[in-house]
Amino acid sequence: MDLEILEALALSDDRTAAFLQLLPGSEDHDYYRGLAAQHAGALDDADTILRAWPERHGQTERYNRLRLRQLLCRLVVDPAQSDQVRDWFGVSHWHEAEVAEIDPTRATRLADGAFDGARLLQQGHDYDANLSQVTDEGLYELLGRELDETRRRVLLGRIGHTPHPAVITLIAQDLATRGSGGFGSLAIHNALTLDQLRALGELRPELLAHQHWVAAVVRRMRPVSSIDLELDRDERAAYLERLWTFVSALPPANNSLKAHVLWHLLDTTRRRGRDVDPERFAAYLQLPRTAPYLLRSWMERIDRATVAQLGADFRAVTGLPPAGSDDELVRDLLYRHLERAEHYATWIDRAWLEIEIATAKLLKGERDSERATLALGPAAAAALRERVEIAWCLHAPTQFAEHELIALDVDVKNVPELVVKVFRVDPIAYYQHHQKEVSTDLDLDGLAASHEELQRFTEPPVRRVRRRIELPSCARAGTYVIDLIGNGKSSRVVVYKGRLRHVARIGAAGHVVTLVDEAGRVRPDARAWIGDREYVPDERGAIIVPFSTSPSRRAMLLAAGDIATVQHLDLVRETYELDLNLVLDRESVTAGRAATAIARIGLRCAGQPASLALLERATWDVTLTDRAGVPTTKSQPLVLVDDHAAVLEWPVGEDTAGVTVAVRGTVKVLSEQRDQELVDST
Repeated sequence: MDLEILEALALSDDRTAAFLQLLPGSEDHDYYRGLAAQHAGALDDADTILRAWPERHGQTERYNRLRLRQLLCRLVVDPAQSDQVRDWFGVSHWHEAEVAEIDPTRATRLADGAFDGARLLQQGHDYDANLSQVTDEGLYELLGRELDETRRRVLLGRIGHTPHPAVITLIAQDLATRGSGGFGSLAIHNALTLDQLRALGELRPELLAHQHWVAAVVRRMRPVSSIDLELDRDERAAYLERLWTFVSALPPANNSLKAHVLWHLLDTTRRRGRDVDPERFAAYLQLPRTAPYLLRSWMERIDRATVAQLGADFRAVTGLPPAGSDDELVRDLLYRHLERAEHYATWIDRAWLEIEIATAKLLKGERDSERATLALGPAAAAALRERVEIAWCLHAPTQFAEHELIALDVDVKNVPELVVKVFRVDPIAYYQHHQKEVSTDLDLDGLAASHEELQRFTEPPVRRVRRRIELPSCARAGTYVIDLIGNGKSSRVVVYKGRLRHVARIGAAGHVVTLVDEAGRVRPDARAWIGDREYVPDERGAIIVPFSTSPSRRAMLLAAGDIATVQHLDLVRETYELDLNLVLDRESVTAGRAATAIARIGLRCAGQPASLALLERATWDVTLTDRAGVPTTKSQPLVLVDDHAAVLEWPVGEDTAGVTVAVRGTVKVLSEQRDQELVDST
């Protein structure tokens, strides 16, 4: 065929002229007319051409090509033509899945409801009293069920913290059984929240006399660790108010704890400069304890088992040191509530009370001083008159802000002239020599005071008066020792103007300590000393203190400009632990196939999370144990990335009865110049 005719048939928009050049009835004429009809969508015209084709031209290659094109065009319009297309290409779909040889003695189909969760849980519950067939996750679904004594004890021994309300009922029932071990014998007891402990106490009122339950409640009432109870008196008072509200309702078996809390509450109240509630003071006096001023006849009627031990150390429970001087507290509060002294005679020895009342009246300079003198007697009254007192008031602070004026209250008696000396101390030099914070036992001999003044008083020698001493000369931040001297007696106090603190965490290189000021602002300009070594922080105000081979609590001096503060840092040993958590679909562990597990691997340094990049030569082992007890172990290298899980895959043998997966690696313990091998398995 001529090339120009082919181009006209293929490219021309109007192929009529090209058809006129072909011989009608020829094979070329019918073929190109059929193509043109299919392109134009005139499929019926194309069918007419195809029906006449065999008689005119026979079964040619062009005929088959037009038929296939006609089938595909018809399939677009009518999907039912798919069967003809399938038959044309000879497609078949009779293939069956390849299956392994089936053991005729085993079932090939599970019964309906075989995987019902409630049914499986009940089967695990009924299997044995130790609940060995119930997973740890399934135990929590048993909390709402009725359990016998043995199963209840096993369940409580295995579960951790849960907010489920039924756990309190189960614990209360368990504590009521014989041989339960009491509160604190199970880990779940220590995992209860404060509200849960109180709910448990309502169900088992006898716990109010149980030492471990009371201690658990008190620990949960303590403020967060960022609050310094020694320096923050307002937070300390709020905490003690909460404590007293709780312990005041406890039975007499807890009198030692009551006395400890109430002593601190009364002491904190007066140190804050607040008025002490007289009823609360009376409640303190009513606590039986060994004291010389208590009424003997009243104490003889008290059960000795309920006598409070004032020196008891509850530091691990309340976070507060043992109570201080009982006599001094009672005497001071009695002076403050002299008008109610007769009300306290129910618990205080009459002779002791009258002496203290007379002393207080003379010190206050009240009108009936002659009667008070007779009550004391000439010798005691003369001794009181000659007694010299210079005492800093309890509410006087020793910590001042950097720009705050230093003003202190002091009680003086029989001091006609008072010398006030102010010494500005270099805390860095003092720390480097004594390895401790500046204290009142500082030897001031030979030192010149930075400021000195003389104050004169005209009160009678028997009067105790309160004076306020303002020190505008202490304008700079720093550490000051203020020494008061008068009538042969002195009293000294250390005052800190400005304060530094630190926040510590554990890092891969050691203790990461951030230095901040009293407002919590980071101080990159600060420095730190531990022993004779100086640490300079980076631009973020952080220093790195290496791990210690001898863990201990070390004093640390923080300094920035004129401010210096001694803090304490708990140094820990550089120890590493490897944790492996494996997720494995048990159904994938099939003989002759590969099992796949997801491994979440964690590294801890001194108990804190650390980067997996520290782990060297990491490998994982899989041990397959057959039914004969013969193990086979295969080890492979392992690539670990933080915040990503590792995928482990291994083939399962035909006779495998048990699988153990272990992860191994090595870390460098730089503080001890050695390598530590780590392994964890599951």
